[in-house]
Amino acid sequence: MIRIIALLVFMVVAFAEQQSVFNPDIGIVGDINVLKNANTGAYAPAIGEVEMNFSAPVDPLGRAIFTVSVGQEGTEIEEAYLKLPELPNGLIGRFGRVKVNFNHLNMLHAHVFPFLGQARYLEDFFGEAGVVKDGFEFGSILPTFLSYSDLTLGYFGGNSDNTFSGDYPLLSAKWNNFMEIGDNSGVELGASLLNGTSTLNAQVTVKGINFRVKQQVGMHDSLIWDNELLYSNSNQDSNTKIGTFHYLGYN
Repeated sequence: MIRIIALLVFMVVAFAEQQSVFNPDIGIVGDINVLKNANTGAYAPAIGEVEMNFSAPVDPLGRAIFTVSVGQEGTEIEEAYLKLPELPNGLIGRFGRVKVNFNHLNMLHAHVFPFLGQARYLEDFFGEAGVVKDGFEFGSILPTFLSYSDLTLGYFGGNSDNTFSGDYPLLSAKWNNFMEIGDNSGVELGASLLNGTSTLNAQVTVKGINFRVKQQVGMHDSLIWDNELLYSNSNQDSNTKIGTFHYLGYN
């Protein structure tokens, strides 16, 4: 499935109208860690993950985005999708392999995090990459009194993870809201839902809530307080599994 998606992305970009040469925007970013050798006890620098991003406009539809990760475990296609920002009726779409719109951190790549590695609760529930699936999402901006509000719905399949089987459809929903508080601060509040089937053929529902506050301090600094909650249950297990994330940072 992913090979077909990747091929379609590159073909559309390469043969798009008025684009005779495939010349995308290319970005490369990596992280260098200092690790302790278990045998000698010595510390030494080591290259962690290197991420390569290719992006190109597809006139008049939108933009093609292709992200490849190279690490110690090999090469992996993290994302390969078409981003369609101007669909009829004000809809916004993504088609291909995407990081599913769940809570706040799941859509971010590792180099954007203000900490090393993946958020533990996402890794425990979905694996090292988080919720990454093949499919499509459609979203729309909602008319509310808030500064910004949108609703996104998705339908996915593809690879399996720690919670969901790739052999069955995965449905997603995300309601995201943002409100400015004065000129120097803002609050983001979102509610997420995933519904699918596990590898044991159990129906699994995962619900998430994210709450994020950012306060500007001075001209360039900011204080960030980030919180996420995830709880999961299935029709074969009466126990609810809960995961949380909390972060306080000064940038």
